[in-house]
Amino acid sequence: MHGNDAGFFIVPVLAIFLILRRGFRQSRVRPGGLFIYPLIICLLIAASFVHRPVPTPQVMVVLAAAALCGVALGWITTAHLQLSVDPKSGTILSKPTPIGTAITAAVFALRFAVDYMMRADAGGAHAHNPLLLAVANAGLMFVAGRLIGRAVHLWIRTRPLLAEVKAEK
Repeated sequence: MHGNDAGFFIVPVLAIFLILRRGFRQSRVRPGGLFIYPLIICLLIAASFVHRPVPTPQVMVVLAAAALCGVALGWITTAHLQLSVDPKSGTILSKPTPIGTAITAAVFALRFAVDYMMRADAGGAHAHNPLLLAVANAGLMFVAGRLIGRAVHLWIRTRPLLAEVKAEK
């Protein structure tokens, strides 16, 4: 480890902490706030891209395809998510799936491990392997797409539940 490694690990540790913290607890669904977590994750992903060269057009196509696949998976898995309404408070509750949490955390860990291996000062054998970085970035784009697809579908699914709660009051 080098002297500047501590700063390098702040973003990955923060990202994985947020992912795990949110992924293992039931939470209140706030339709107005559904896009906050995906926005935070997208900002963390953008932060991981800052000091990298602009990808080639072929890699950009792969990144876009990964994001679209993520949107599709997020949409499909949200269709199977059980939502409940607390009868006392009228609050909509949801719990993320363990597999979704594990995928998100694993892809972030992979991306940051690849980034660390590719650092010039790390002296690793993969210091300039663009394919390795493209695969890791595609994983991040997949995760971002999955979170966005989930948020959009959850927002759509909560509308009727909110209408029911309001009608009962």
